[in-house]
Amino acid sequence: MNLRAQELSKKYMPNDLKIEQKAGRYGIRHLPSGKVLLPCIYDNLFLYGKGGLFAVHKDGKIGAVRINESSDIPPEWIAACEYDTMDTFSADDFCDLIFSKPDEVKYYNETTQMVWSFHEVRQEHGYLFAEDAKYCYILERRSGNLLWREPQQQKDLERKPIFRYDGYISDGAIFYDFMNNRTIIPSKDGYRIETRFCANFPIIVNGKYLMSVSTAQDGIHIADLSHDDVSEGGIRLNIALKAILTKKDGSTTEKQIAVYSQVTKEALPEKVRKEFYGF
Repeated sequence: MNLRAQELSKKYMPNDLKIEQKAGRYGIRHLPSGKVLLPCIYDNLFLYGKGGLFAVHKDGKIGAVRINESSDIPPEWIAACEYDTMDTFSADDFCDLIFSKPDEVKYYNETTQMVWSFHEVRQEHGYLFAEDAKYCYILERRSGNLLWREPQQQKDLERKPIFRYDGYISDGAIFYDFMNNRTIIPSKDGYRIETRFCANFPIIVNGKYLMSVSTAQDGIHIADLSHDDVSEGGIRLNIALKAILTKKDGSTTEKQIAVYSQVTKEALPEKVRKEFYGF
């Protein structure tokens, strides 16, 4: 039993359940009724989440089962004991699980208690990018919400979407698709595709999306996806740098320095314009 499992067992182990050992094998008994809920046939067994979620090992494989404190409710198998590995993306009590074997990746979300079966799964900044034979998905791990789903491009596998997280605006997170040069942006009515000014080079501060710098035939563009605005042909940035100075007596003073920068296609050297931007 690893350290995480020991901590969870102390914190969340249901009072009416007991892990039993018999002939070197483990199972679970319901104490008030004496009923065996899980027979002693497993090589190892330990609590791994809230609500009676147990990880089980047998014959070199791993799975997970939810055991209810009521003896009348049968065990609910989250993943059969047939996977090569089990992992979690969580560092706290929120426990989502990933089960892997050569032909499948199974994802369990603790918040929704939903189980998804995928071919591939990738996690970034709290979001899950996954795919199966028919669809590509974007899920938010914390809530378990499905943010985006679209059909696989069966006839053009080279254009299969590869998403990245590009910060957030007031309506939600932004995602950029490398392969198809498009942005998936949130709105009050759900997510939509934006191709007019994609987030090639997003400017993100403390996780919040501010703007995106894009290149095009006519120069450099600035896109504000949160307000559906675009500034074509040039960049004008006003940046203020704030320095905090600490004196010997421990007191601090602030010094602010304004930095002004303007870049347009006319200001770029002719060689740079032709080589990189083609105008």
